[in-house]
Amino acid sequence: MHAGLLSAPLCLVMVLTSCQQPSRPSAEVLVQSHCGSCHLMPDPSLLDRTTWMQSTLPEMGYRLGIYTDTSRASIVKPLIDFGVDPEPFYPSNAVLTVEEWMSITEYYRDRAPETLSANDPSMTVGLNGFEVRESQLRFSPPYTTDIQIYDAYRAYSIGNYASESKLVLLTASDQLMFEFDLEGAPTDTEIDGSTFIVSVAGPGPEPTAGRLGAVYGILGPDQDPIVLVDDLYRPVDIEVGDLNNDGLADLVICEYGHYEGYLSWYQDQGDGAYERNVLMTAPGAIAAKIADLNGDELLDVIVLMAQGDEGVDVYLNEGNGVFQRERVLRFAPVYGSTDLELYDFNGDGLLDILYTNGDNADSSPIIKPYHGVRIFLAESSTSFKEEFFYPMPGAMSAQAGDIDEDGDLDVVAISYFPDYVQRAQSVVLLENESTQTMAFSPFTFEDSFRGRWLAMDIGDIDGDRDLDIVLGSNIGFGPKGDKTNLYDRWAEESISAVILENNLRSN
Repeated sequence: MHAGLLSAPLCLVMVLTSCQQPSRPSAEVLVQSHCGSCHLMPDPSLLDRTTWMQSTLPEMGYRLGIYTDTSRASIVKPLIDFGVDPEPFYPSNAVLTVEEWMSITEYYRDRAPETLSANDPSMTVGLNGFEVRESQLRFSPPYTTDIQIYDAYRAYSIGNYASESKLVLLTASDQLMFEFDLEGAPTDTEIDGSTFIVSVAGPGPEPTAGRLGAVYGILGPDQDPIVLVDDLYRPVDIEVGDLNNDGLADLVICEYGHYEGYLSWYQDQGDGAYERNVLMTAPGAIAAKIADLNGDELLDVIVLMAQGDEGVDVYLNEGNGVFQRERVLRFAPVYGSTDLELYDFNGDGLLDILYTNGDNADSSPIIKPYHGVRIFLAESSTSFKEEFFYPMPGAMSAQAGDIDEDGDLDVVAISYFPDYVQRAQSVVLLENESTQTMAFSPFTFEDSFRGRWLAMDIGDIDGDRDLDIVLGSNIGFGPKGDKTNLYDRWAEESISAVILENNLRSN
């Protein structure tokens, strides 16, 4: 499981050419042509008027070669510094006239609401049967980017990039088992047998135009990490599975670069080398899963794309290294997709999608009523229908498990961009009341704002056969609009992780 990470600035448009017409096109035609040809056209109702006019539309304009409030040189300098050609992203010549651009801005200005409606459901404070405690290991500052629970080891790990980048493995009682020094911010950890496989984004988890990331293998507590794959654009998620049925563990790597990126699978050659096979050439792959979606005994890949053309793609494995891509869900480019997991919620044998959206590190950092947790039930291997939505501003990640051991799947979700003014919904446990109707009751715990939650995992940390929860706090990205002095508290207390220990079996 990956730690949901801050996205690159929102790429709302990538259109570089348009058809010239003798008469001026209507505003609707212009909007569809320039704002909806390479991603879902954003509806004006998704943002308030001020945000459209002062933040999002100017960013859209840059992508079309319109630089009314800044110079192109200042925007493209970071790309040039990394050797990236800026022309495909910020064209030197406008691809539409000033009059046409004004028509687009007026379209959004006239149709956008003054404010977005609030949608904050009430929840019960108090998690019966859980002991909430802080991990004794504290990095200063707490820059946690990865949390994993290892049932077999009765342990959990914290990936952090504070003064030094480390992956630390701890027992349930916070005793140090071993630690590894890494060359940057760890973003995801998987286990293949006894080997830890760790993705490192680069010096930090923030977006970059450089190929500074790598994937490492750690063979044991006395072994230094070895490079498996390097020269990567900010790898944020890795998955391990035998995609070609040769008995070797292949890798799927999500490279979520600033302007460039890839979704690729790497074939294990059996000699320590991996052969790259590109599935998608685009930035934005933020979460992938490997599973046999259609029951043909071949492992397929499903991926969440979180930049520009947001959505879920299924890559059906046709054998011999061939995959067939199909877009199964599509979201507006301001949705801020953050995470995807697969579970069978209704017991029909098909894997359903647990999805979160809440990334607000872009040009529209406002509370959005469509942020939250969604469940899409599978109708087939490539058809999914939304059956549940829980609004949660800034939702970053969610996982499911039978927390209360009543035979159905409950959901735990965290937010990295919650409503700090209302102090609501930083962490939520959605207790499943009815699988048939997809009804869930929300719970949280006292003082859930003691950290800023970027990473989480659920599993049996203490070997008592029930599911515990570990949350990881990262304060590397200051909260916008926070006037509650929470950041000062986070920095002073330096809480890197909080453990929610399930005592159901000891009651």
